Amino acid sequence: TKILGLELINIMVELVGRLFLKHPKLLNMISDSVLKSIALILETNTDDILLMDKVLKVYTSIILSLGWFLPRQIELTLPRLFDKLCNASSPQFQAIIIERLSLLWMREPSLFINLFVRYDCSFDFQDLSSKFLDVMVEMSDPSKDLNVSIFALDALSTFINNVHSQISKVDEEQFD
Repeated sequence: TKILGLELINIMVELVGRLFLKHPKLLNMISDSVLKSIALILETNTDDILLMDKVLKVYTSIILSLGWFLPRQIELTLPRLFDKLCNASSPQFQAIIIERLSLLWMREPSLFINLFVRYDCSFDFQDLSSKFLDVMVEMSDPSKDLNVSIFALDALSTFINNVHSQISKVDEEQFD
């Protein structure tokens, strides 16, 4: 029943997206109840790969649709997800987590810079961008599972490419 419920929530988030902002009660349900449930599932040491996959699917859908309107919830859940990734019981578990996280930077290549501006540059939030990149560096270790290393290297490559594209937009005179 958890998996069915998560799948229904995911369909709702993908279809409705930012229209949740026009319905405060529904947005409140997503921001409080759903994300709290996701955080609790991440806290538990469940080895149910299918449940974790559905939780991460809902989580990435919420971040991609509403993430910038839920900064505290993201600050609460993303570090837990990083801990789960670093302390996963199996390479298959790590692969599922990092594959779902990769959707974030694949759909929004400026993710790391946006996280840096929103979280790392603010005294009110944790340094999520730095933590995210540190975890990706750790996961890119060649001794890790090949799929995990490839996704982690892709994250780092995306970050470097985005920084380069942002710098190339800046006029050389601004550096003087």
